[in-house]
Amino acid sequence: MEPPATTAENEEGSSIATTVTKKQRLRSIEKSRTSTCRFADLVAESVIQVYRQLDIPDLEAEEALRGQGSQTCVSAIVMLEQPDCLTVCSIGIGTKIVPEDVAKSDSEGKRVYDSHAEVLARRGFVRFLYAQSRAWRSRLPSIFQTGVFPLQLRNDITFHLYCSSAPCGNACVRRWAKGLSETYAEDIGPFQWPQNPHPRFLVHSPLQVAVLCKVQATRIGETNVTDGEGISSSSKGGVDPLEIPPGTALPGTAQASSRATCSDKVARWCAIGLEGTLFSSLMSVAAGPIRLSTVVAGRKFSRLHMERAICCRLMSFWSKDQPHPASLCTSVKLHEGGYSQEDKAKFTDFALVWALEWDEQGPAEILKPSEGLPILGTNVECSKVSRSALMDLFAKEAKALNLPVAIPDRFSQEAYVELKKSVHPSGRRQNLELLVSKCLKDWPRYRFREVA
Repeated sequence: MEPPATTAENEEGSSIATTVTKKQRLRSIEKSRTSTCRFADLVAESVIQVYRQLDIPDLEAEEALRGQGSQTCVSAIVMLEQPDCLTVCSIGIGTKIVPEDVAKSDSEGKRVYDSHAEVLARRGFVRFLYAQSRAWRSRLPSIFQTGVFPLQLRNDITFHLYCSSAPCGNACVRRWAKGLSETYAEDIGPFQWPQNPHPRFLVHSPLQVAVLCKVQATRIGETNVTDGEGISSSSKGGVDPLEIPPGTALPGTAQASSRATCSDKVARWCAIGLEGTLFSSLMSVAAGPIRLSTVVAGRKFSRLHMERAICCRLMSFWSKDQPHPASLCTSVKLHEGGYSQEDKAKFTDFALVWALEWDEQGPAEILKPSEGLPILGTNVECSKVSRSALMDLFAKEAKALNLPVAIPDRFSQEAYVELKKSVHPSGRRQNLELLVSKCLKDWPRYRFREVA
């Protein structure tokens, strides 16, 4: 006698009949979890709504990026305009990086080397900032204070990072802290979040503060995904290789790529800002960088591990009077339903980046992560969030603002680095040097120049 069919819901809400035998049990794509507060769920709901409405013109890519037949990791940067207006500024979808030889051959800076969701969302956010600068110049509504230059962010605006799954790397190391269940904060409003002080951070192992790299990609059968199986087999600096989370490796080992994990990159953004070196030269140093107020995560969320990953391990950087970003859990699921326990999680071979400034320019940009280039559009030889594309945006803004900046006639990796050095605000440079010298000593310096 055949066992009865059970019913699961797919991510669109429709029912799918699934036959489950004793040898084939369904594993939930996402476990149920408790939210930290209502605000975390509002952020997640706003992102998922935009994600499901994105115009994805390629059918195969759309099915993959919507989570049909594979899983996706979605990240976004969301703006809160007080008292109660949430706006999704950018979205990134992806879990893979380009092979090392492809990145090294990119002399014109047209490719995206890292297609993990958090990285794409941040690069899309930089395009959002340039669009806001253009609006400010045209005396249109903008996130920047009217008539003030260098640019200063309005006081009623904060930014929040959403991750459908905890960032790869340190945030996924389940050691040296007990994973406690979240307690829902009922005593605060829907557009507020708990701002509790983070507990004292004690170092028990180098891996607590170590920088990790994503494992190298290959041209065929890429395995470098957030939930991948790759583990560094080498021991370095007293770190047990079995403690290193899947899909990551220690810098300098055979499997390590030149791309830092998303936990390390989020920590960097929390410390010295989201805007990047070039755009930071348009902003007021005294007003400070554009920092994240919260990081909202779904799958794999663990408060103490998240706090360690994104801020607390940078002990020497944070001053006593500087608030840490809040780590929030959302109960809102990106994916419903399940898959066989015998099957491993399968992640999409596509990536996507979208920014709010593109809403009048057509669909989001779909990328092929193994090449770092778009698969559709008028220019498939250069991504809109590549180094050269972002440098072009800076060059146009610098010219419009009559800034005394020498812009290279054409892109080269060397000219790009020199341009960033020439415009690097002194305050940001000092913060960067502090991160390198005291907080992340094992992180090669060139990785701090890797992201525009």
